[in-house]
Amino acid sequence: MDIKILGCFGGALPGHFTTNFVVNQTVAIDAGALAFGLSFEEQCKIRHVFITHSHLDHTASLPFVVDNVFGFIDSPIHVRSIEPVIWSLRTHLFNNHTWPDFSVIPDPETSILKFHAIEPLIPVCVDGLKLTPIPVNHTVPCVGYLIDDGTSSVLFTSDTGPCASVYEFANAVPNLKALITEVSFPNDQQEIADISKHLTPRDFANEVGRLKAGVRVLLYHLKPPWIEKLHDEIAALKLDFVECLHQNEVYSF
Repeated sequence: MDIKILGCFGGALPGHFTTNFVVNQTVAIDAGALAFGLSFEEQCKIRHVFITHSHLDHTASLPFVVDNVFGFIDSPIHVRSIEPVIWSLRTHLFNNHTWPDFSVIPDPETSILKFHAIEPLIPVCVDGLKLTPIPVNHTVPCVGYLIDDGTSSVLFTSDTGPCASVYEFANAVPNLKALITEVSFPNDQQEIADISKHLTPRDFANEVGRLKAGVRVLLYHLKPPWIEKLHDEIAALKLDFVECLHQNEVYSF
């Protein structure tokens, strides 16, 4: 599988887009940068969007993509997540106040946008991929996704504080090639990391020790104002299987 990194930061500054990956051109994981990191033609290819949680840095550009492609595609965009996230998207985003409710335009049967509630740990198969939502430890209901193309699997934890269960799940996946997980705040910001259920490099080092050997680890969600300090603290861990994701790159597994 090919995963293009449209955005991989825990905040927005010029050149730093928020969370969004595209798998094999048609399946998006989150929607923090869909409208900013893809051309119009590429946006028209997206048919499935799997949202991890309701926070704005994971959902912000979805309304713009739906608006952009309306009238240009002949089949809907299917948005999937666990029930609390779908409720939040419908209630707070596509609510005819923040943005038009494209799930009923022009009518519910022929709308461009379809919402689907999915269950934790129950796989969903789309476009040759099997995606399994995995509960993680965040301030709002949140899932990561195991993405499996039948040959290789990648586990994206999304935003999470310490979470032993996600590593237990990862270690049981026989074809796991990579783990994408977060580091958000430097070590001296431990209190805010704990309150917001994010990780510091020190937290991450404790967590990743649970992972079986031989799995590549890619870090995302670094807060842009702390980038240099975070890079230094991650490098100081001296873990040669760990690297930070690079925006705009395509990773093949």
